[in-house]
Amino acid sequence: MTPKERKVDHLSGQNKPHSTGYNPKNPQNHNRAWQQYASTKNKGPTLGEKIKRLTAYFEKKRIARMRPEERELFSALTRSKERYTDLQRIVKKIKVEYAREITAWRRKRQAKGSDFTEADRQMEEQSKKQWKDWLERHEDALPQIKQDYNTALNLWKGRKLLRKA
Repeated sequence: MTPKERKVDHLSGQNKPHSTGYNPKNPQNHNRAWQQYASTKNKGPTLGEKIKRLTAYFEKKRIARMRPEERELFSALTRSKERYTDLQRIVKKIKVEYAREITAWRRKRQAKGSDFTEADRQMEEQSKKQWKDWLERHEDALPQIKQDYNTALNLWKGRKLLRKA
């Protein structure tokens, strides 16, 4: 075996039973081995986690420097924003679940065919009505909470005017 052939053989990883090197027949092998190695290391916080931690730290310091009335306005703003975003998220989830419910009933109806009884139909109507009522109740609350959020935001934006007065 010439040195050139030996080099080619070494690169292909044929002489190792569990190759972690580059194998031209299976190029994914090298990447997978590296990922397995990297996953065993304690890598510490990611860049995103570091940024979140730093922003929280500076936000806390900024809040500590605020005047008490500003701090109150800021906390009201964050609370109202959280309520608004949470309600939006809930409405979105309800819409998704409502759509799933409708498709599930449609599948049941198709699967049973002519065996779909009056009791099944009533259960379907009741279920759909329940989801629809829940969705409407949450959607009806959205404008009021959005208005509260906008009020808190306007107060927060106008705090400099309050300071001068």
